[in-house]
Amino acid sequence: MNLDLNRAILLHRSWRLRVREYLEESEKTDPAFAVSSRECELGKWLYRTGIEKYGHLPEMKILESVHARMHRAAGQLIHFKEGGQYIEARQHYAKMAELSEEVAALLKQLERTHREPSAPPAEPSPKPWPSSR
Repeated sequence: MNLDLNRAILLHRSWRLRVREYLEESEKTDPAFAVSSRECELGKWLYRTGIEKYGHLPEMKILESVHARMHRAAGQLIHFKEGGQYIEARQHYAKMAELSEEVAALLKQLERTHREPSAPPAEPSPKPWPSSR
């Protein structure tokens, strides 16, 4: 199992939860954490480790694009929420959540199809000799 990709998935889920908490006003924080696709924890992983290890893969190009679009939707969500336009903010949350699911699916696809080689399977146990009766 590739720990880098698992970590990226967890970082992404944590970010999405923080955005939801911000929208629901259960988290009092500077909303800037949600806007930058390079400064969120997944973005830091993406541009420091992810592209270095997986940048040659077509899924990474798609991931980078979807991730940036997701952050733009989060920026719109913040814009509308701060302006008191809660219906529009929720609509942008729905769009952001859809893109977030796509990001998670791409990360999982990378993990499944490009995992690092593991140890070879163990040899099967020898079968016992049949007893002669």
